[in-house]
Amino acid sequence: MELFVITAIISINLFAVTTVLTKFQIKEIGGPFRFLAIQTSFGLVPILAVVLLTGDTLVNTDLLIWGNIWKFLMSIGFAYLGFITLMVGFSKGNASVGGVFLSSRLVVNIPLALLFLGEIYPVTVYALIVITLLGALLTSWEQGMNLRQILTLRAPGVMWYLMTMIFWALSNFYVTDLGDVLSPAQFLAYRQTVFVSISWLLYPVLHNIFDEEGRPVRMGFLKLVIPYVLLTVTAQLLFLYSLQQSLTITEGIGAAEGVVTFTMTMVTARFVGNKILNEPLQSKTLKVRFAGVVLSTAGILALTLTT
Repeated sequence: MELFVITAIISINLFAVTTVLTKFQIKEIGGPFRFLAIQTSFGLVPILAVVLLTGDTLVNTDLLIWGNIWKFLMSIGFAYLGFITLMVGFSKGNASVGGVFLSSRLVVNIPLALLFLGEIYPVTVYALIVITLLGALLTSWEQGMNLRQILTLRAPGVMWYLMTMIFWALSNFYVTDLGDVLSPAQFLAYRQTVFVSISWLLYPVLHNIFDEEGRPVRMGFLKLVIPYVLLTVTAQLLFLYSLQQSLTITEGIGAAEGVVTFTMTMVTARFVGNKILNEPLQSKTLKVRFAGVVLSTAGILALTLTT
């Protein structure tokens, strides 16, 4: 088995673990934006360490060209909006649902390619987009909800997850357009530095909008946030490495992230505790949601192979 295949498999499992941990930490720290600000600050340290240990440099004069600066700022801006909406989505909805939506993000990339690049795809591709989105929406079903409520994004957190998909797709569009101006380690270091700066600059405003009443940072949170940050940085680097080796195969493996996240969340809720995760565990709900996971995964895998 190729090394990049192994790293891609490891990365999606690590992303699933961090998805589950996110729910616990948002609750522990008192809100999604406060968690975002703190964890990005902690995350800057290992990212800078990776740059130094790999012999990379933090200085890149190619980024000073205006066209590259513009693409970088757009990619950073949309990515940051995506992280805000994702954290808010986790605070309001189920982690299992968020994982499935994130693994289905290719369905947003294709319409953007049509709008910005004029790329035309066969009708089957657009049919697969509908199937994938329908599957993702089914994972948000709870007893008492009808089809209209599902399709109009009434399930908790779903609107935020959908916004995350759109923002991250727009960010990736500019990252791709940026080309090889920055190495993966440089890009992560620059991006994380901007994230930390924006987080604390906007903290007084966004903390009041999204968070609960302020809580002290307790030892229980610190014990979780440090491994969380290390797992997140490791997952990002492994996935970036895999993408560099084979985009198609890595995206195909990434399609399984929703299944892994759903399974890991259900196991945690069933055997560890469901007070914070608040996952619906009724038999009928699980059957419908699992059908949605299978449908969305099959759709995104077919899209990956088709496009």
